[in-house]
Amino acid sequence: DNPITPELEYQNVPDYTDIGAEAVIDVTWTIHKTAQFSSHGAAFYGFENEQWSGRWENTLGLQVTEYIGVNLSAELLYDEAVFDGEQWKLGTMLTFNYRVF
Repeated sequence: DNPITPELEYQNVPDYTDIGAEAVIDVTWTIHKTAQFSSHGAAFYGFENEQWSGRWENTLGLQVTEYIGVNLSAELLYDEAVFDGEQWKLGTMLTFNYRVF
């Protein structure tokens, strides 16, 4: 702490403790020896504010060749306290695999 700047170092953090119910699910499915699908979902319902929030992540991993792979992902975000409706985040990743030894 710097005694010269106490007003900059003080932060009033509200209590974010919320009582509610949470559900989580994780699934991984090997479609083929070169393809794998994974899904993770989590939802929370707050009893005090009576609002839902959730996240659902899906990833499809494909091994194209011995050295090249592709991951396709989609993520759904939902939080009534932050925004109206839902938000999607999509991504594609190209991976290169190699072995040094």
